[in-house]
Amino acid sequence: ADLRGRGEAYVAWAKAHPATYRQLFMTPMNLLDPRPGATPPGQLPDFHEVPGLDGLVRDLERAAAAGAPVGDPSLAAFALWAIVHGFACPSITEPDIPFDFLVAGLHRASAGILRASEV
Repeated sequence: ADLRGRGEAYVAWAKAHPATYRQLFMTPMNLLDPRPGATPPGQLPDFHEVPGLDGLVRDLERAAAAGAPVGDPSLAAFALWAIVHGFACPSITEPDIPFDFLVAGLHRASAGILRASEV
C-alpha cells in the first residue's frame, strides 16, 4: 500500500507541476558518471546513493527482511521508478488523460513487483 501510494503521489505531483517535473526528472541524472571512482561503464550505481531512489530501496529492503520475495531491492527500485516515471511523463505531455486512468495503468504495470512485495 505504501509503495502504491508513493507511485500515485509521484504521478499526481508530476501532473500538478509539469515544468518543475521536467526540470527535476526529465534531465540527465548522470547515473553513469565518467569521473574516476564513479560507477564503471555498463554497471548501474548503488541506488542507496541516488537521491529519491534511496528511500524506495530501503522500503524494499524492509519488505525483503519481512519475508517478501523482493529479489534485489536496488533492481526492484529501479524497475518501480521506471514504471512511475513512465506514467508521469504522459500526465504532462497528454494532460487530458484522466488521473484515474493513469493510476489504473500504474497499478497494472507495477502489479508483479508490488505483489511480490506484499507476500
